[in-house]
Amino acid sequence: MSVRAYRVISKELAENCSFNLWNDNDLIDFFKENDENNCPYFNLSEGEDGGGTCEINVALLEKALREYKWDIDDYRIPAIKADIEWAKKNKTEWVNYECF
Repeated sequence: MSVRAYRVISKELAENCSFNLWNDNDLIDFFKENDENNCPYFNLSEGEDGGGTCEINVALLEKALREYKWDIDDYRIPAIKADIEWAKKNKTEWVNYECF
């Protein structure tokens, strides 16, 4: 058996970021601490520049909306709601983020 690697030709990103990997340490910690049953709800593959890809389970995003201590006008709330809506529309349990 083998695993083949294919070049990515096109990648479409959302217009605005959902959170900041470097500045939102409290939210990142929430994701890591609420990884129930040691499942990989929050996976980060970092490149040499500190960026990379991040994959978060929709259930964990929903939990964050319910339980995380948000500021009332936090820009991340509508962004994460949009991410959840996108995932449900596309029938996937994961949201993939390109972090740069």
